[in-house]
Amino acid sequence: MRHLALRTLLVPVLFGAGNGVGAACEEPIAYAVGEVDPRYDLSPQQFHSAIRDAVRVWEEAAGQELFVHRPGADFRIRLVYTGLQEATERIQELEETTDSLRKRIEKMEERLEAVREQFQQENRGFEDKVHDFQRDKRGYERRLRRLKAGGDPSPEELEALDARREELEKRRQALQDQRQRLKDLKTRVNRFAVQTNALVLRYNRQVREAKELVQPGRELHQGLYQRAGDQGEAITIRQFGSPARLRFVLAHELGHALGIGHVEAPGAVMYYRNESANPERPSLTDADRQALREACGERE
Repeated sequence: MRHLALRTLLVPVLFGAGNGVGAACEEPIAYAVGEVDPRYDLSPQQFHSAIRDAVRVWEEAAGQELFVHRPGADFRIRLVYTGLQEATERIQELEETTDSLRKRIEKMEERLEAVREQFQQENRGFEDKVHDFQRDKRGYERRLRRLKAGGDPSPEELEALDARREELEKRRQALQDQRQRLKDLKTRVNRFAVQTNALVLRYNRQVREAKELVQPGRELHQGLYQRAGDQGEAITIRQFGSPARLRFVLAHELGHALGIGHVEAPGAVMYYRNESANPERPSLTDADRQALREACGERE
């Protein structure tokens, strides 16, 4: 379930007047690193490093400089903490704790099965011993009745009878002790079952919560590119789950800054759902490269 929410996130873009499609390739677009919310635990320098990584994705494909960092530039790239990121972090927390719970449940189920099997084996042995004891006890009682009915028994017969009685008494006591052990073992079985069920219930609650956070109608928008408006030209990153995802979303939004719209190619950087990302850095697909050539006015 790892990063479930981060694979189905729409990345919107608002277009308007700006420094234009053609200008993006004719002259580098100047940008400044804007607000970096400290709740991300990411320094402005680290954020800028991620931006440069995303910039290189497009520049290597174009074979020219497309962006230039210029402090104070009107075009700002910023990292804003919102409820969207809180939801992402909650999903990650749920994924981690749910994985841990699943492993605990597996171990608890193994222990439960082992104790249950032990109980069943010992109980079967106990029942066999009880059956043998009851049979031998009845035999002793028949013998005792015969001796009483036959008159005065001999000393040897009395001695043998006493020995048999003592043996049966020891067996009875041993069975009583074993019964108590079985009772204690059954208590352990029940306790493990209760603990396992509690973990399963907790696991299911967390799975439901994670699903609710990513259910249709509550999709989380990672980034936003604006060319015009009250805030001016800007890229606002509002949600990411890992450094690789941050670079991927930045590359997507920088593509919009170059004038590239969404492409109908799942897996592409400019696909509207941002479904996948290289573990190290984003990689452009053929669809992305074609869109870049068209944005720069170069058509095959």
